[in-house]
Amino acid sequence: MGGDVSVTVTVTNPDEGACRFSRGNPPTESLEILVGAASNTACPENGTALTGIGNEAVRCRLPGAHGAMAEMVSGRVRDVHFALILRGHKRPPKSSDEQDDPLEQLAEQVAGNLF
Repeated sequence: MGGDVSVTVTVTNPDEGACRFSRGNPPTESLEILVGAASNTACPENGTALTGIGNEAVRCRLPGAHGAMAEMVSGRVRDVHFALILRGHKRPPKSSDEQDDPLEQLAEQVAGNLF
């Protein structure tokens, strides 16, 4: 995220939880990672399917407050759903190597840890 962050972790039971990494005061950028048995957060139907990141992984843009950017990757591994939501971060220019995308790399790591 390019600087110091604060972290908030919430664990509701051994199979569900969330963590949020925030930068700025008030937070201008954040990365939220949600994991749970139920799909509480999912991309709308216009999302882009992703391969190699768990099952049914999809990436989409979300409406943000005051025109801010928000992107999400959601999917599942077995019966555990996950979502990563990046808010307020300026998306770097698209690389010729799609594997360089930081949000998708983080989603791969989360999905890998759920196996």
